[in-house]
Amino acid sequence: MIADSVELFTFTSNHYNLETVLSTTALKKQYGPIKAVNGLDLRVEKGAVYGILGPNGSGKTTTLGMLLGIIQPTSGAYSWFNNGSLDINRKRIGSLLEQPNFYPYLSGEQNLKVVAKIKGVDEGTIDAVLASVNLLERKKSPARTYSLGMRQRLALASALLGNPDVLLLDEPTNGLDPQGIAEVREFITQQSAQGRTIILASHILDEVEKVCTHVSVIKKGTLLAEGSVADLIKGETQVEIAADNNEIVLQAIQSFTGIKKAAQENSIIVINVDEKFNAAQLNKYLSEKNIYLQHLNVRKKRLEEQFLELTAE
Repeated sequence: MIADSVELFTFTSNHYNLETVLSTTALKKQYGPIKAVNGLDLRVEKGAVYGILGPNGSGKTTTLGMLLGIIQPTSGAYSWFNNGSLDINRKRIGSLLEQPNFYPYLSGEQNLKVVAKIKGVDEGTIDAVLASVNLLERKKSPARTYSLGMRQRLALASALLGNPDVLLLDEPTNGLDPQGIAEVREFITQQSAQGRTIILASHILDEVEKVCTHVSVIKKGTLLAEGSVADLIKGETQVEIAADNNEIVLQAIQSFTGIKKAAQENSIIVINVDEKFNAAQLNKYLSEKNIYLQHLNVRKKRLEEQFLELTAE
């Protein structure tokens, strides 16, 4: 089990901008004995695509709810744009927190007019935001005729109304097919290129690794690691090997220099190695023992593997 006090892995990066968009200090939310969020200290810099990564039930949605003023923290504090938690800050934030709900009998355009009125923003930007999510040609169609992916894109268009500085997205690809996921990924990439800061919560590691510049890893409300995606997964090289008899290979490599850990995954042996490791020497070492590899591939550790190590019980 994760204790209240956990060693935090912090990774520094030269890519951080000096302007802080969001900071939290010992942010906590407790429901009776349950610590949904347990003292989070986060920092998001302007222009970052910042992923809050964690398993289901880790406190991601609760954290976003507090940052939007929907949920009252038990203790701790957060600050947007170095301006504390004032309500006025939320005018600079576009959000997508839950599954999008629209009036099914209204068109996409009409639904956004309703949202614009609620937000108190100009309706004149509706065509532009619909174009940004590739829905302009379907703006007159009733929302009930939209696919799940189209409804999600309409929700993203809704979040863009008012030209926010920050987009805050909770599981934006949840339930989507591969095409829908690719569309959301492209949307995030485009918005980031335009200078928007994006904060997204997700449990889909592959998507976070593809679109995020920075990430925090949380479990049971506790922060386990924070930093750039590149720094989080650097420093660990892995080697995949396979032969006719992997059990013999596992025994043979126990004494080979530079191997930190080896484990069989399906038909492949995955080896964590240090800087002393030499793949060519390993191949030669095994061949001298009459063990001939059918597969040898050197790669960097992926975010998924780092995440699984961090969140292991």
